Amino acid sequence: ANGVFFVETQSIASLPDLTYRITNLTGQTLSQGHINTDNQPISVESLPAGMYFISVGGLTQKFIVK
Repeated sequence: ANGVFFVETQSIASLPDLTYRITNLTGQTLSQGHINTDNQPISVESLPAGMYFISVGGLTQKFIVK
């Protein structure tokens, strides 16, 4: 990821309370918020280079900031 990435959902209307959380390798929450659109932009430009995790609903995905 470089700056911004997007979280795509099938239909945000069916998931009105969907949130995301970005954590580091130690589990510390660095950013969190609500998913408001079917293609939600999330800025990661303030994060230093490294590996992170984003959790949306019950799913977690690893990503790397360069």
